Amino acid sequence: MTQGYRVFIAIAMILGDGLYHVFFMPFQTFYSLAKQKFSNEKLKMLIHHSKLLTTMLNGELINFLKDQIPKWVAMVGYVVLAAIPVITVPLIFHKLKWYGILAH
Repeated sequence: MTQGYRVFIAIAMILGDGLYHVFFMPFQTFYSLAKQKFSNEKLKMLIHHSKLLTTMLNGELINFLKDQIPKWVAMVGYVVLAAIPVITVPLIFHKLKWYGILAH
């Protein structure tokens, strides 16, 4: 008789955890990205407007901020990493088609 209540409690816990991740995690991600962007802009503004700071750092921090991966390189990397399973999984599991892997 009490077994049915255990199932509903388990489903409620799974749904609660899923909803937490669906709503809170994107909020946390966007908040941290906005915070990071603000701190980078503030740092760049501080370097740009302060001659004393740039002479003390001798341009090393500016060069560090310039060393970033271009967006097109990241996009090509994502496409290559997505193409690897599309090609290899159908070779391992012959019943799966490449377009089925690509759709998922």
